[in-house]
Amino acid sequence: TLPATEGLVRGQGEPGTEELIRALRGAGVAVLALARVVPAGQRELQYMDRYDVAYSSRVTVTCYDVATGRPRGRSLSATIEYTTLTIERSTEKALGPLAREIVQQVR
Repeated sequence: TLPATEGLVRGQGEPGTEELIRALRGAGVAVLALARVVPAGQRELQYMDRYDVAYSSRVTVTCYDVATGRPRGRSLSATIEYTTLTIERSTEKALGPLAREIVQQVR
């Protein structure tokens, strides 16, 4: 929802990291935390005469110094398995440690 990147995100395809960094540099932003989410599969669940689908995704977060365009620290990854009912809790559980480590990289 950054005004500097909205046009890039609405365009055709996925904006490149370099495009995002250039747009943010002009907006006075110091750090970009970029999350790439790739679907990793799904499986059917059956419990108490109900059916649901558990999805899994691989999330990789890379923190960039906008001034130089270079990564700050290493990329961090996690796999999330979730259903429509557990997505928020599952995401917080899997990505919470990554977010704390990203904060340390930024400092």
